[in-house]
Amino acid sequence: MKLTSELPVDITEGLKRAGAEPRDVVLSIPTDINLTGHYVRQWVVASASTLWVFDESVPQTPALTLALSEIGEFRTMAVYGSGLLQAKIGGIWLDIVRYSNRTKYHFGRLAKRLEDLREGKILELSPDDEVDPRRCPVSGVILEYPGQLSPFAVKHGAAFSRVMQLMRPYWPAACMMMVLLIVAVGLDMIAPRLIRYLIDHVLDPKSAGKSQPFAFLEELKSPTYLLLLVVGAYAVAQILRAVATVINGRIASRVGTSISFDIRTKLVGHLEQLSLSYYDKQSVGSLVGRVAYDTEAVQGFMGQLTAGFLMQILMVILAAISMYSLEPHLALWALIPAPFVIAGTFIFYRFVYPHYQRFWERSSRQAGMLNGLLTGIRVVKAFAQEDRELKRFTASSETLRDARLKVDASAATFYPLMGLIFGVGGWIVWYVGGQKVLENNFSIAQGVGPDDAAGISLGTLIAFFSYLGLFYGPLSGLTNLTSWLTQFSTQMHRIFEVLDTPIAIPDHRQPVPMNNMRGEIEFKGVTFGYSRQSPILKNVNFHITPGQMIGVVGRSGSGKSTVINLISRFYDVDEGQVLIDGIEVRQMSKQDLRRNIGVVLQEPFLFRGTLWDNLVYGRSDAGIEDVIAASRAGNSHDFIMRQMQAYDTWVGERGAGLSGGERQRLSIARALLCEPRILILDEATSSVDSESELAIQTALGELVKGRTSIIIAHRLSTLRNCDRIMVVDDGRIVEQGTHVELMAQAGRYAKLVRIQGAANEGTIDTLVEEEKKSRELPAGQYDPVTGLPPLTGHRPRWLKPDFTTITLDERKSLHITIGNDRTYDGVFALRCMPVRYPGKFISLRWIIEDNREQEIGLIRDLGEWPEDAQRLIRESLLRRYLIHTITSIDSISEEHDYLMITAQTDLGPREFIMKWSYDTAQDYGVKGKVLLDVEENRYVVLDVSALPDPGRSNFERYIYW
Repeated sequence: MKLTSELPVDITEGLKRAGAEPRDVVLSIPTDINLTGHYVRQWVVASASTLWVFDESVPQTPALTLALSEIGEFRTMAVYGSGLLQAKIGGIWLDIVRYSNRTKYHFGRLAKRLEDLREGKILELSPDDEVDPRRCPVSGVILEYPGQLSPFAVKHGAAFSRVMQLMRPYWPAACMMMVLLIVAVGLDMIAPRLIRYLIDHVLDPKSAGKSQPFAFLEELKSPTYLLLLVVGAYAVAQILRAVATVINGRIASRVGTSISFDIRTKLVGHLEQLSLSYYDKQSVGSLVGRVAYDTEAVQGFMGQLTAGFLMQILMVILAAISMYSLEPHLALWALIPAPFVIAGTFIFYRFVYPHYQRFWERSSRQAGMLNGLLTGIRVVKAFAQEDRELKRFTASSETLRDARLKVDASAATFYPLMGLIFGVGGWIVWYVGGQKVLENNFSIAQGVGPDDAAGISLGTLIAFFSYLGLFYGPLSGLTNLTSWLTQFSTQMHRIFEVLDTPIAIPDHRQPVPMNNMRGEIEFKGVTFGYSRQSPILKNVNFHITPGQMIGVVGRSGSGKSTVINLISRFYDVDEGQVLIDGIEVRQMSKQDLRRNIGVVLQEPFLFRGTLWDNLVYGRSDAGIEDVIAASRAGNSHDFIMRQMQAYDTWVGERGAGLSGGERQRLSIARALLCEPRILILDEATSSVDSESELAIQTALGELVKGRTSIIIAHRLSTLRNCDRIMVVDDGRIVEQGTHVELMAQAGRYAKLVRIQGAANEGTIDTLVEEEKKSRELPAGQYDPVTGLPPLTGHRPRWLKPDFTTITLDERKSLHITIGNDRTYDGVFALRCMPVRYPGKFISLRWIIEDNREQEIGLIRDLGEWPEDAQRLIRESLLRRYLIHTITSIDSISEEHDYLMITAQTDLGPREFIMKWSYDTAQDYGVKGKVLLDVEENRYVVLDVSALPDPGRSNFERYIYW
């Protein structure tokens, strides 16, 4: 696509009617959808001073005319499934046109060029304005990063050729391997010839009349000498075969190991050089697998060269030549099963191989689930979710079991049938060869000499059978039983090794129920060390009354986090007691204990899934309003709403795609949602900025009321409002008191404050935030007219129609008036959960200084509002969400792990390409799916079971998870 695309004639005429000359146009580019998400082409046309938007359905007059002089800035903005080109006029961002993700690169370049025009620069277009570097020139598929080789452009022989290039330093050894391989296979061809000679010239009583194949054999008249000669030749051939195999195996092992070492070293060296953006899109487990396991494929390749497919190919070729030279007519009969073998190969890849692929995919998913479970085991235990994780793993194991049953059933049917087909050739050779032997015997009985008799001799037939076995055998590929038994015994040993590991922290046989925990904590003479010889805590004693906020400070390694581990009973004390509400924690159920404790760890962990799933991890029955309140309290609601799918946004392993501060704020919101009686923040604000820290502290000031809170922090400013601060050093509590009391003591805490400068700490972020808060209502106060909490408070502001007015101005910009006195201009609407609840829980937002978004309020249910307000909000939503609802599937085909889909949607027929992976076909409700194509467009199947056949069957064939 060009930024100077040729204008249609009717658009040119409309431009003239608008008083402009076509020759003055410097930029012209079409878009494929309009602002409401319908596939109607619109044109963006610009001269040096004016910008127009034309709609092809109404080309006579421009849909929008803007003077560049009144525009302050151009930008492109990604919205759900598409993008917007916007212009800032009078402090309000105006939507100019909308475009699908297919053309987002070119509209990004257009925004840059419009900025050049606005600033009065000379417009100079470059090739970068026309060619998207991330789009594959062969297939048109969007690649993950520029320069990536598309699977559609890969030459499948390239992998083999590159391996051969890696073997270049080892060419002498490789040539020796090939020579020895040919020698070994050639020696295998000798035995059938010896068998033929043994039967026809040694064991057959009629052999006296036959001529010898070699002249020197004519002198050996005794059958005994001939027998010794045959046996000796056979023994020599076998010995030479064994020697060649041993030498070849040793060479192959050395070469394969050396190449694997070279590849592994190069791979790790290259991974170290890649940018972090690459790792944001990759699974760590996948990369580890490539380094640790995939490189071993080279070792397997070398094994295939010496004892695998190459040897089998040579065996088949030489056996076929030997059969043809021995008896051409019989060799043709032996090839009769060949068409059936080809058909069997097609059947395997069409019906049997997909079962293997499904099994491998489910096995990989289970391994990923187990990796996430074990990596985040502290989070699992902190929220007492062991039973839930066991149910998830059991469900995954059931799907893996079912997939394995289908694999075994398919293999148990396919391979015996293929063996039967191979047997057909043997039956035919037995019959036809037997007929020829009978014909030979009849000729000899009629007095014809053995050399002139018709048919074939018995020795020839037996030799042919031997070659037939060498021909059919490599095709069957029997599994190495010894190798399988070794692997099996090793796997079972690892399983039993885990099962036999004793439980270090068992539940009490009769645990004390903790239904109404108050939050009283007491340490009595606690001594503990991760190694009993090196205690971390030494005779620690303290008492925390219910509802107190306690701060814990100390240098690294002093034992602060160990206190938290013992309260949550991640470990049991070596000496002393840890009591909650006067009950020793070892007498409580671990599930009851941890259900009442909310823990925010120093290193936040997010599971692979949606932001919603991560927030409700400790409280799966939480209501939406509770979740929004908790996320606002944790200062995470605003950045969640900036995500494309808000609370329905998927994140990768460990929260890939989010910053450290965002992950930390989510973990705080997750803990607050559980409404624990004891709240523990272990360096919870260490990875957030000063502004976020101040907002979290303000929220916590109200949230900690009525619950016991323990805050571990290096930033001493976080602890100023604590009821008591404990200073830990070398495993002991050396100071206790309030901030004022400890400063007056001029002890270790006061020294830390002076070193850190916390006494007068004030950054630009905190000063700006405090200045903004001074203009708002004090925390905890509500507007007397509307009953709404302050705009910057942590409580959700639920708007109602009785005090909220929604209008449009002449530029179609949304205005919200609250309480008849406060008006917000340039408002736009976002869905909190566009996948789960598209018509409920809608956030109304506007742009404040520094182009930051601020939430004005939330709408619980749009259906409860007047029709005019509903229409305006829906129009605003349509500008930011492009979702195709699939009604039927016309066709699906697979190529290079991509799915080519043709479907009927509510927006008309669509053709799209998506990666064939779990991440691009996510669950939508109970029975639906959300498909994400390579352009990042969204396609929703509301109910897969409701799709008409044969499209539904085809859909479930490829998307079966």
